[in-house]
Amino acid sequence: SYADVVYSFVVEAESDVTIEVFGESFWPYIAVMSVCGDNTTEIRCLYGGSDVRFFERRMTPGTYFLVVQSFVEGVFEVELSIDAPTDPPVGDTCEEPLLLADGGSSSVTLADFTGQAPLSCLSSASYMDVVYEFSLAEARNVRYEVEGTGFTPYVAISETCGSTGGEIVCDGGNPQARTVCALPAGDYY
Repeated sequence: SYADVVYSFVVEAESDVTIEVFGESFWPYIAVMSVCGDNTTEIRCLYGGSDVRFFERRMTPGTYFLVVQSFVEGVFEVELSIDAPTDPPVGDTCEEPLLLADGGSSSVTLADFTGQAPLSCLSSASYMDVVYEFSLAEARNVRYEVEGTGFTPYVAISETCGSTGGEIVCDGGNPQARTVCALPAGDYY
């Protein structure tokens, strides 16, 4: 029942598409879909503080619709960029995760990644995510520390990448730190 504005755009050839919606005193919700008004065709539905960024790598040609809505009145701007298609970086999918070693650290920009892996502690699988993998040769306590700049990260440790069925833990917070005790030997994502 929130007020909304509908835009359309055309992708003429396979392309990387970025949409940014931002404004002051504005809490945007956005959805990108291939059939206007049909939620079953949503590519991604996102919301955020004063701005939201949508990124989809290698969108197929076609006409798409962007719905912007908010529960508060406000002025906002929309920027659309359609660029040459790029290959996904390592860590964008379960098939090619980033490797973490004991004591290792990683710093990434989520804007370079797409949403692939569902998490039980999030309402949508379409948020941008990075997939890591680590292995334990024997049972160990595992501690992770995660901090986001300008966003709240959610972290899950799972035995099965791309499925909430193998999750051992799933939580959000910024900063976030947690110790998982006596994690058995095996591969984890």
